[in-house]
Amino acid sequence: MGYNIVVYCRCFEEGKSSEPPVPRKHIRRDNEEGDLYRVGLPPSTLEEDIEFDAWCLHSCEHVNGALFEGHLGNAATVGHFRACLKNYSRKKYPSLWEMFVENTHGNYQSEENLNALEELSRFRNSSDFDEYCEYTANTLEAALKTAVSKELPIYIS
Repeated sequence: MGYNIVVYCRCFEEGKSSEPPVPRKHIRRDNEEGDLYRVGLPPSTLEEDIEFDAWCLHSCEHVNGALFEGHLGNAATVGHFRACLKNYSRKKYPSLWEMFVENTHGNYQSEENLNALEELSRFRNSSDFDEYCEYTANTLEAALKTAVSKELPIYIS
């Protein structure tokens, strides 16, 4: 099992996407995963699902609406990052604890992301941060920088 992180664009919400195959009023963004989905419509056929998924994939200049999409690591890599983080109290790295110790799935808003970016910088300089934390930290940092610069949430799954 692996962990991924995504920062979605707001092209759909800002009216910058192509015309969807269903009326815009029947499309929402999932608060947990960040994907667009259909609401308030009768059950769809396989063909309609394929058409909607294809539209989601190519509805704007960002493939699948992702400004940033990256792999945080497999269960062992993220587990090691978490174990190193757990050597410190939650008070020292509260945003990182929320993301990696208390949860590994969810969405995090721009204020949390700004805090996490600062905490990550401090964590990199700690005695417990090692070369095995580097991969997860690099991907997380790139996602956080993208999210903070655009004031967007990140989604970890």
